[in-house]
Amino acid sequence: MLNKIDIMHKLFGEIPDRKCKDCQHLCSHTASHKWYKCECYGLSASTATDWRLKWAACGLIDVAEYKGRPIVKQLKALNYKPKEAVEIEGQMSLFEGGENL
Repeated sequence: MLNKIDIMHKLFGEIPDRKCKDCQHLCSHTASHKWYKCECYGLSASTATDWRLKWAACGLIDVAEYKGRPIVKQLKALNYKPKEAVEIEGQMSLFEGGENL
């Protein structure tokens, strides 16, 4: 099973000498602490869409405007759960199934 950044690399390629922190699609949010989200992957209030500055950038780093559907919505439609998602016993899950990307 792939994690979030692996999915982005599989879909758009990997740029190993550049980092997500330098991408125009990275958004920061601050409340009690600061966290980051990738606009292309998808924005939500969930930690499931939190992003890391140190990750190797995907091929969208130089794309001015991503016009596709947010990746997290595409994954939901495929019933795919990235491996970083943690299930709590008894919790309902939106994603079930295997690696279909």
